[in-house]
Formats: sequence, structure tokens, C-alpha cells
Amino acid sequence: MQNSAHRHGWLLSLMLAACGHSAAPRNAASPPAGRPSAVRAIDWATHAYSVTLMEGEGELPFAVVNRAYQADLGNGNVERLKISAPIFADLTGDGEEEAIMRFDYQPGDRGDAGFDTLFVFTADKPSPLGRVEGGKLDGHGSIAAFVVEPIVGPVAAGQPRNRLVVTRRNIDEPTAAPWLDAYVWDGRFFAQVAGAR
Repeated sequence: MQNSAHRHGWLLSLMLAACGHSAAPRNAASPPAGRPSAVRAIDWATHAYSVTLMEGEGELPFAVVNRAYQADLGNGNVERLKISAPIFADLTGDGEEEAIMRFDYQPGDRGDAGFDTLFVFTADKPSPLGRVEGGKLDGHGSIAAFVVEPIVGPVAAGQPRNRLVVTRRNIDEPTAAPWLDAYVWDGRFFAQVAGAR
């Protein structure tokens, strides 16, 4: 597998099923040579997260068990959170892998299908390093898939060598073609860049 990675570049992919949002990595990547990956030692399926899921509300804690969280809000409203299996890659250029996961969040209001977000975590914090906004789970811009692929061309020392490419869809228009957005870590955020294939 390592020989193949050297020939074809480091490509990780996670395809999310259209129904149920189940997910599993299609390819697994080896940790960087000589440096065990700390994020791979973490049980991300049963884990305490602290994330901002809705703009303006600040970080909220979620104790996820078996990739899911649920809370009864009363009056028939249930808050739900589901997370995908992680994929691992160095998106910052520091030689350490991060864990990338999709969060599907339903706030509990009846009739609100919720939305999805990609979060990127390091091994040492419950809060994410960064995020990529998704879309409404029943509407425009939701995340159908994401891959990590190498940046083509020269890269300066210490700069990211990989980028995050997100496939988006419009569930409101099932016949509409999906589109791609690419993101690169700029030291503070995952900034959208041109050139998604």
C-alpha cells in the first residue's frame, strides 16, 4: 500500500451514502514514516467533543457514543448529532495527522432537517482545529463526499502539502450535477481555493 501511495500520491476518500449518511473510508493511509499518529489512537466514535454547530451560540459539549448523540428537549423535540468515521491526513504541513469528520446535526425543532459540517481535529483538544461549512441536509450545498489529496506543484517547507476537496449536492434538485470545492489550511482557517477538479 505504501508503494502505491508513493506512485499515485496520498489520496484518502470517504464516500457518504445518500441515505442514512453512513460512511467508511475507501482507502486507509499509513501514518507518516517514523512518527506514530496520535489521532489514530483516539476512539473518535465514543468521544467528548466541544464544537460550534450553530453560528453565534459558542461551543457546546457533546458526549458522543457510537458516533451518535441524542437529547430529549421536551414537547416531542429531540436534538440529534451523528458523525462519520474519521479519515486521517496532515492538512497543516506540520508532519502530524489530523482527523477529519462530518457532523450531521439536527437541532430538535420539528420540521428542521438540520445541516452538516466538516470538522478537523488534532489529538490534543476536544475543540476542532478548523471547519468547513456544509449545507442543509435536505437542501442546497450538503456534503456528499470529501477527499484529501496532494497539492500539485512546489510547496514551501512547513506549508500544507494536502488539500481538502468537498463534493457538494443540491437535494432540492436531485437531477442537478454535484460540484467540487477545495480548501487549504492558511494558518487560521480552511480557506477555499480555486482549482477543484
